[in-house]
Order: sequence, then C-alpha cells, then structure tokens
Amino acid sequence: MTKDRIQHYITLTRSPIILSPILGAFYNELPCSPKNILLSYLVLPLVLYPSSQEFLSKARKTSNLRTFCQKKDCIIGLHQRINEFKTVTNRIMNDMLGKQFLKLYDDLSIKYDQKDLMPSKLKSEIKSAQNLASKIFKSQDIPNIYRQLGIVRL
Repeated sequence: MTKDRIQHYITLTRSPIILSPILGAFYNELPCSPKNILLSYLVLPLVLYPSSQEFLSKARKTSNLRTFCQKKDCIIGLHQRINEFKTVTNRIMNDMLGKQFLKLYDDLSIKYDQKDLMPSKLKSEIKSAQNLASKIFKSQDIPNIYRQLGIVRL
C-alpha cells in the first residue's frame, strides 16, 4: 500500500504537464545553437535538485559553469539524476514539440516558439532554469558543458 502511494506521488510530481514550463523557460533564454537539444537532459536534474536550485536561483552575472562546478553538492549524483529524469524529459519534449511550443530545426537546435511563457506555480524552478540558460550555459559549447559536469554519456 505504501509503495503505491509513493509511486502515485512520483507520477504527480514528475508529470510532463507540470514540468514543461521549466523546459520552456530554459529554451526561451537559451540562444539557438546546433545540437542544443542535448542540454534538455540536464535541465530537470539540475533545476529540481535542492542544492543546485539554490545556487541557480541566486546566480549573478559573474556566475558561470566553472563556479557552478566548484560547488560539489550541485553535481554529486548528477549522472544518476539524469537517468531518472530521461523518460520524463523525453515526454516533455515530445509534448512541447507536438503543441508547437518548441521548434526543432535540422541541426538539432531547439527554439522556444511562443511569445509568452506557459503559466506555472513553479516560480523558483523557472527562475533557476532561466539562470541556467542565460548565465551558466550562455557561452559554452555543449561538449564542454558535459565534460565539465563529468557526464561521459547519456
């Protein structure tokens, strides 16, 4: 009985409908670059983890990927979290592409294709996703991001 309750709670809190504004906010702030679709697998594990969310929500103009990686609490267990959120991320991306909130180009780049962000109650998570795109990932190439975070493969 307890296992069912936990499973239902996980299903509700990791719903693509609830979490899709986070990815929308991320891609709204991220400059369009080739293969930026690969960054979608990093968004939820970094934004929903408490210690990295705290860092991202308070990120300044001087914050970058190197300063983020110096906080070991933010990246410990990242590979496991990526694997946990991979299915949810795929569902969110499929849903947002189907609803035409995101536009996928031939070079595997993604662009948020709406004027306004989707409404959501996840204000701190959305702020963290925006800071992740605009301050932490803004001038980095994708292989370098994965290398600095210690991710070898998806």
